[in-house]
Amino acid sequence: DILERVYEDAWVRLIQRNLIRHSGKEVPLESIRSRHRQVQKEEGDVPSPLEDQLEWLKQTGFQQVDCYWKNFGFAVFGGSK
Repeated sequence: DILERVYEDAWVRLIQRNLIRHSGKEVPLESIRSRHRQVQKEEGDVPSPLEDQLEWLKQTGFQQVDCYWKNFGFAVFGGSK
């Protein structure tokens, strides 16, 4: 839960910086956070923890399973078969 909040905070601040840079508008962090959570809920975006997904790959026969890149709540991971 603590890391999830850290990642969300960083993501929300990145969105805020990008909005200021591209539109000149400063949107409050809590407004961005609220909208982000609303979109996740509407889209059903509730990803499983990365550790679970890596384990599922191993259980289905993938080898050399690893997370190759991770940034906030985004990750690129996989393995070979």
